[in-house]
Amino acid sequence: MTASAPSPAERRLHAHLLRPSAQGRHFRRLPLLGPDVPAYRCLAARLVLAISEPPHAPDRTRCAALEAQGFRVLIFGRRELLHGFPEVEARIAAALAGDGEQEEEAAS
Repeated sequence: MTASAPSPAERRLHAHLLRPSAQGRHFRRLPLLGPDVPAYRCLAARLVLAISEPPHAPDRTRCAALEAQGFRVLIFGRRELLHGFPEVEARIAAALAGDGEQEEEAAS
């Protein structure tokens, strides 16, 4: 995956974040979680969303550093984004609403 050619999973998440269903929050691309790991950050919600696509995975040290700064990090797998998007939408909505515990999910 390169910056000029986003994967289908990244395009799907990006399209969702641009829709009003993202509760009016502003997400920006975050190139910080490791090489070739697409991620988005919402400062107002203190939320980071990352996509783990084989063979690339978020850097655990960087995720821990973000969590230490008060960010919540949600990691979604490629299959989850492409085939289980209602659950992805529900997790993002819950995180934006401030519900649930801090979580990090391994890639599928």
